[in-house]
Amino acid sequence: MGHKKISINVEDNFLTENDLAFVHQYCYKSLYVYGEKDNSYSPNATGMVSEIYSSKNCKLNEDKDKLLIFNLFKKKFRRKI
Repeated sequence: MGHKKISINVEDNFLTENDLAFVHQYCYKSLYVYGEKDNSYSPNATGMVSEIYSSKNCKLNEDKDKLLIFNLFKKKFRRKI
């Protein structure tokens, strides 16, 4: 069975200094759970995940930062397409 090569594009200055500070603070204060595996046959999770929400899943007062982080990356990726 062949593996598909994944191409990674590196882009300098993708986030502004303010965006970067927000992402750093968001990552630092977020709650994480084990939830990612390196492959389908691995019995244990090897990575951590934290949920982010689009507006349809968001309770604005509770999840404001989760919505802001979602919208930040959505906006940044749209500019690249």
